[in-house]
Amino acid sequence: MAGNEDQDCDCPACRGEVVDPERMLAEMVDDAADLAEVEDPLEAELAGALFVAMAQAGDDDALSAFTDGLIPAIEARGNRAASTILVAIGAVAGDESGRVAASARAAAERLAGAGVAPPSWAGDLAQPLTAGPFTRLYDVEDTMSVLIGVFHRADRDHALMIVVDHEHCGAAEEIYLLGGEDLPTAVAGIHQGARQDGVTIKTKKLSAPEFRWYAEQALDARAVHDEDDESDDVPAGFDLIDDEDGPGYAPLAVLTRNRLAGLPPARRPRGAAASGHATDRTALDVLQQFAAVLGRSGGPAAFGLDLPAPRRPQPAKLPAKRKKSNGPAPVYQIKVSLRGAKPPIFVGA
Repeated sequence: MAGNEDQDCDCPACRGEVVDPERMLAEMVDDAADLAEVEDPLEAELAGALFVAMAQAGDDDALSAFTDGLIPAIEARGNRAASTILVAIGAVAGDESGRVAASARAAAERLAGAGVAPPSWAGDLAQPLTAGPFTRLYDVEDTMSVLIGVFHRADRDHALMIVVDHEHCGAAEEIYLLGGEDLPTAVAGIHQGARQDGVTIKTKKLSAPEFRWYAEQALDARAVHDEDDESDDVPAGFDLIDDEDGPGYAPLAVLTRNRLAGLPPARRPRGAAASGHATDRTALDVLQQFAAVLGRSGGPAAFGLDLPAPRRPQPAKLPAKRKKSNGPAPVYQIKVSLRGAKPPIFVGA
């Protein structure tokens, strides 16, 4: 079959060849043989994150196919390259059910029991991962911010840099993975670019729980946007490789969530606004937070609210049962306004 002269892609599918899944998997696994001897296990974690990103791109059926089909097929190769991939997947997988991580780790253990040598970096990967410091750079116009977290393991440092777009619901725009030695240059570049653009950048040190909160907000908002932008069942954010042949957003998001899972539980910093896609806050949550703000600030008078004196509660009476002849039930909306607070808080009832 003659190829299209205007066709840039040279993959078998575009050349009109029949793709053999078993052959493709074998080549993919065997290509990972070199990963078994890399010095820095972070390289292997990124390879594992590619597989996990593919598993998470689909629905529950796709996840089941990954754990029940692909991982056993990798194990069936029975060589060190297969062990390398399985150890890498098990190291970074953090799906809520734990199926991917558990399946990959169990398969790697069976290969080890069968005498297949594990990758040389497996010992380094087993060492504890420590984290910090954490920093947030943000512009005074509140249009963007950069979250920076440094992680340490086996005498090596790496940093995650998350660029957050506040004009796009606080979603993560890009994630960069840097060596610890490259971080000062990257931060200096951010400040230099801001000065050239006339933008004022401020720096704030964060605790681990605060960093986790900011990062999860950004990742979750991006996930909602990518889901909304799906076309042909492929998520818009499902970019495995970027334009410079490095890891794309999807595997870096997997690695980032893996790092966040090792931090203390997220804690919302005082004054921080949740992303526009917070879905776990009910009307009661809003009212409770409002009450807490009033209590810390000296009561309603501190906000210029002239509320009547509290009355002794009276026994509540249930309203009469509505009849069909009454027509549709009315819908009310409560607006709670605080001076200087944007946006206003609406509570449906």
